[in-house]
Amino acid sequence: MQNELNKRISVIGLSVDVVTYESALARCLELARRDRAAAVSAANTHIASVARLSTTFGRVMASFDLVLPDGMPLIWVLNATLRRKKKPALADRVYGPYFMRYAMLNAPKGTTHYFFGGSQECLDELSAAVSAIRPDIQIVGECSPPYRAWTEEDQVEFSQQINEASPDFVWVALGGEKQESWIIENLQRYRRGVFFAVGDAFELLAGRRPFAPEWCQRYGVTWLYRLVQEPRRMWKRYLKYNSLFLGYLLTDFLFPPVQKTAVPTAASAADGLQTPLRVNVLGVGVSALNLQQAADFLLDARGAGEKGYVCVTGVHGVIESQHDLELKTIHNSSFLTVPDGMPTVWMGREHGFGAMGRVYGPDLMLRLCAATSGSVESGTWEVEREKHPTSNLQPPTKGASYPLTHFLYGATPETLQKLKANLEERFPGIQVVGTFAPPFRPLNDVEEEELRRTVADCKPDFFWVGLSTPKQEKFMASHSPAANDAWRIELVARDVEPQTSNSQPQFPLDCGIMLGVGAAFDIHAGNYKDSPEWIKNSGMQWLHRLCKEPRRLWRRYLDIVPTFLGLSALQLLGIKKYEMEQS
Repeated sequence: MQNELNKRISVIGLSVDVVTYESALARCLELARRDRAAAVSAANTHIASVARLSTTFGRVMASFDLVLPDGMPLIWVLNATLRRKKKPALADRVYGPYFMRYAMLNAPKGTTHYFFGGSQECLDELSAAVSAIRPDIQIVGECSPPYRAWTEEDQVEFSQQINEASPDFVWVALGGEKQESWIIENLQRYRRGVFFAVGDAFELLAGRRPFAPEWCQRYGVTWLYRLVQEPRRMWKRYLKYNSLFLGYLLTDFLFPPVQKTAVPTAASAADGLQTPLRVNVLGVGVSALNLQQAADFLLDARGAGEKGYVCVTGVHGVIESQHDLELKTIHNSSFLTVPDGMPTVWMGREHGFGAMGRVYGPDLMLRLCAATSGSVESGTWEVEREKHPTSNLQPPTKGASYPLTHFLYGATPETLQKLKANLEERFPGIQVVGTFAPPFRPLNDVEEEELRRTVADCKPDFFWVGLSTPKQEKFMASHSPAANDAWRIELVARDVEPQTSNSQPQFPLDCGIMLGVGAAFDIHAGNYKDSPEWIKNSGMQWLHRLCKEPRRLWRRYLDIVPTFLGLSALQLLGIKKYEMEQS
């Protein structure tokens, strides 16, 4: 069983760790020894259902370092999966309040604790109760935050108090959803420590409310005990989220994940980088990441010296790949192929990747530019977000900025000049070390040599390509800096000989990671406005663009929208299979 511990299994799309009380505590002590803060959640059916229902909260839960199986229904799902794999089942859940008590009793002497949440009376009673069961426990601080919306001044005060105390374990009890969101949104403020979301553990361990009987816990009906205690407050929650949990289980049973494929990427060659999984979307391997994960992964990968190219693809790229084997091969041979459109995200979630989120090219560009400009450390991040309130700009989870450089390739000289100026104004300290505006045709030998020398002189870490699909993907494949890296794997369609001559790097450039972001250049140069956030999140951005440019785009969308709907339905129903074979 030990080999299976600390593995993760998807429960209605939420990745839950296969752990016991003992292995969970061992993992938390390991996290506490690191030089950055970590996050742990005890997830039940309520948390799992909200993570599936809400894209935003799904991203929050995907950012936790450890997700404990707090509810018996989660244990039943985990054990069903383990038995199918002929692995030993878990004997019990890891119930948040019990884990908090277990950690306080069994953590090594000298482990320090901090309590955040609840009323001051509850915190006083909690401190007395835990001191009674372990007299030598070290409680280095506590905070009963105000019962109102917290200001930035409040958050700064919280972080100052906790950073000064420097606890190993920070126990957070703010109630379901709120505590998880607060931890992830503010984790970068803290230098170290493991932040636990433990719900009503304070009330229970302080003795202010009794635990449910053992038989209720064993048979997974703790919710019924709570409902009897507080029917007027709890009935709507349990009716909604228990029903959602059962509905999602049924959906996943009837439409199980089609194919989860771990395609080797540059990460497999780098110590400490976990290879991202890919979901099969009509034969195109789309990386199962959200924006936060993609940005953090690319920063780590480039910091480790990795090279390659990143495709930012949506429905357009997927459908083009159905007709163009070379383009499909390029997508599947990339460093990453991230989901640029909501339909590819929805497909990924139906395939079992519940935390997958949209990695929109313009947003990814902003995220990496901000992270490499020093904005996070210099304190200008909040100012930047206030200047652009409609963007999805969020700080990366990494605690430090990266001294990495950028190169802009594509568009016209005028657009590149505006884009460079806007980025430098928006992100003081960013290093845009070069630009190149190509002609509206393939480069000739003289131009290829000029580009090669220009890039070799500055050796940029991020090489941004602002062309269009499939032009930018084919450019990156033919100029990939990872031309001879062993990790590049060719994927070809079934019963078709590899067609590699056109997609092999012919003119590899001396740069780090190439990213094809299409219209991001025009958007950030100010040539035209981006779609509103609600339209982008609804998956209807294509319709917004069609209304703006009907004469140019109507043929494209008349083809790709119904084609994608039809083919994806066939794949989800299991009628048609799309293979991603490795040669």
